[in-house]
Amino acid sequence: MSDPGQADEAILQKVRERAYQLWETEGRPEGRDHEFWFRAEQEAGLVTGEERGGEQAPSSDLEPDLGAARTDDILPS
Repeated sequence: MSDPGQADEAILQKVRERAYQLWETEGRPEGRDHEFWFRAEQEAGLVTGEERGGEQAPSSDLEPDLGAARTDDILPS
């Protein structure tokens, strides 16, 4: 049987990688990390628009659901 912590880490890694891809595709804009994280979570099926209050909120209102891991942690300086 697999460790649930490992499964959570695998999901988190996929979200990180996808958020990074989205950020790069959009031209690496500053200050939109929450937006890309949220989009990656949505694509992974971790959250829906309803869970975030309907329509996509402004990026300043979005907080990652996966603890301290944020796109800030994965995006190069």
